[in-house]
Amino acid sequence: MPNPYHLDETRARVLLHFYDNTRKELTRYRDMEWRIPSYVLALFSAVIVVALNAKFAKSVSGLAKDTLFIAIILMILISVGLLAFFHWKLTTHRRRRQWLEIIFKFHTPNEFVTLTKEQVDILPDYLKKHSGRVLSSEIEAERIGFFSDFLED
Repeated sequence: MPNPYHLDETRARVLLHFYDNTRKELTRYRDMEWRIPSYVLALFSAVIVVALNAKFAKSVSGLAKDTLFIAIILMILISVGLLAFFHWKLTTHRRRRQWLEIIFKFHTPNEFVTLTKEQVDILPDYLKKHSGRVLSSEIEAERIGFFSDFLED
């Protein structure tokens, strides 16, 4: 039976480009999950500092305080929405990367080993529930320089 993921040179180059872009997008979305809370925290800190200023508190009307409160609530809702969206995109790109890694055969079959009962008993309690998915010590966790693996001249 022929391999459904036959990789000729052109297809391999296209998929490598796609894989590289997927990795870049993963980094970007992972960074956004940290940037959004950082920006919101900085904005809230600035609002708190200004609101605690005695001169500001005396010179601001009730309508301005209500508007500021509504703006804070909107900022919270928008930031939570953006975090959910970016997390969804991050998960989508992780799945895409996983499929590309399967196509490129970055992972070998049976990469997880089964521990014996004696080996499981040695593990701390919090690791015993994951004892069925243990990487073999002979398998590399990450391949570095994937272009050199496929585009040798």
